[in-house]
Amino acid sequence: MPKNTVTCIRCDDSASARGWKPKLMVPAGRLTLTQSVLMALPIHFMSVLPLPAWALKTINRRCRGFIWKGDVDISGGHCLLPWDMVCMPKAYGGLGVLNLKWLGYALHCRWPCLRWDTEERPWHQLLKAREKEVSSIFKAAASVCLGDGQKAKFWNDKWLPGGGSIEDLAPTLFSFVKDSGRSVKEALHNRIWIRDISGGILVQAMAQYLKIWDITQGVSLSVGVPNCVVWKWTEDRKFSVGSPYNMFFAANVHFACHKLIWKSKAPPKCKLFMWLVVHRRCLTADNLETKGWPSNGNCPL
Repeated sequence: MPKNTVTCIRCDDSASARGWKPKLMVPAGRLTLTQSVLMALPIHFMSVLPLPAWALKTINRRCRGFIWKGDVDISGGHCLLPWDMVCMPKAYGGLGVLNLKWLGYALHCRWPCLRWDTEERPWHQLLKAREKEVSSIFKAAASVCLGDGQKAKFWNDKWLPGGGSIEDLAPTLFSFVKDSGRSVKEALHNRIWIRDISGGILVQAMAQYLKIWDITQGVSLSVGVPNCVVWKWTEDRKFSVGSPYNMFFAANVHFACHKLIWKSKAPPKCKLFMWLVVHRRCLTADNLETKGWPSNGNCPL
């Protein structure tokens, strides 16, 4: 992506923040503006185009400086917690600021889902080459509910009754396949999928071949019914951007004080203060000494 595109985002960023006077705001107010405005500006770009690493770094640096100092330029000493912790959801101990890198992956998972739409649209050929991370997420979370079998790939897509693909179920047999682009409808007609296998297959591949033969015996297609994608990570089995985004944080430990702090009726600045207290990041005398800032070592009380 050319740098003038990100420069446009930065100009919009500056134009939005010009009249806010951020240095006169409390950090809780700057946090709210960052979540509702600054982080929302690049989402339209990210939903279509993957932002490069330098662009994400630029946007994160501006948002980090705005929250902690109310300025663009900021040093590490002004950041009370690491940015990765700030971008954690509140349930996991963060402030709920969006992690733009992971949000980009979650947004791009929408495109392979939309390609199963039967209606032709102008964006069907957009983002044909996906990032490896997006392909891995989609492969892990999506399966195909088989209809007429026209768009589903016989060897690669997860159209089997158990939600798996032949590529995963029979990897040794798949290594002997010369053409993996055949659709399910075409492959099942007169068992043409057998012609895709070439070479002298091994004993293990033969066992997998017989297994696939038995599975395909009971497959019946529904004429005129389009295939559809089933998303495993939501209750209604439909894709939402939040489901792959939340999966990036699934391995983290839940924040014990989450409801006590963020569900209370206290003002936002008090909630942010208590959050800093729990993380032991308030600018008390001991923390000031650690940062090398001037402080009074004796407690005035």
